Formats: sequence, structure tokens, C-alpha cells
Amino acid sequence: MKRTAKCLIVVLLLFLFACSSKQLKPITLTEKLSPKLEQVNRLIIQSGSTGESREIDDKAVIDDWFSAVGDIVLYPQEDQEKRDGFLYAISLYHDEKNLFQLSLSYIDGVYYHVDDDMYVATEQLFQDSKPYSAK
Repeated sequence: MKRTAKCLIVVLLLFLFACSSKQLKPITLTEKLSPKLEQVNRLIIQSGSTGESREIDDKAVIDDWFSAVGDIVLYPQEDQEKRDGFLYAISLYHDEKNLFQLSLSYIDGVYYHVDDDMYVATEQLFQDSKPYSAK
């Protein structure tokens, strides 16, 4: 009887742990940012390797970038431990209001594998944009 009770407790604890743990699922930027995408009319992108920031305020350029990266499926990394550094950090704005911030590998508190196509499109966006100077 005691053995059955112990097994039942272990099974219940495992079940509770499994139900309460965060289920990480693949996402796209379009899914994540959908209601905000239409409002974005400016973004600031910062290079993690140089610290340099660039500003894009051309809505057509922003929309082209979202078209290129928005439907790329991003897969969560198994290791979700906090870490330092980033390839590019991107802040999305409507005028002066910051709507959302992300990096290529960290979105809304979850680390994702960096997709090569997303990296290339973001690298190109950075290279083609004007330097940003805080006002």
C-alpha cells in the first residue's frame, strides 16, 4: 500500500511539473507582432559587435524587411539560461513610442536559434540604413 501511494505521489508531481513548465513553441515575427506591424513607422537597429545604431524611418523599407523575415519560423533553443551579447537588437517604433524590442535570438523572454535568412536580411538592413544619433 505504501509503495502504491509513493508511486502515485511521484506520478502526480511529475504531471504537475510537466503542466506548469513553459511550453516553448516555434513562432514567426508576423505571429508575434501582428497587431503592431501596421503601426511601425520607424525602427532602430543596433549591432552587437560594434555597438553602432542605425535608424530606418522609411515605411517601405521597414515593410520590405518584415516581408523578408516575418514568416520565417523561429525555433526555441533548449537552453533558456540567461546569456550576454546579441547579433542585432531591434527597437520598433510608432513615431516616438517604443512598441517592441527584440534581438535576432531573443524575443519576448525566449531564446531562439538564429535563422540564416533572417540574419542576412537584417545585416543588409543595417548596412543600407543611416547612422542613428539620439535626439
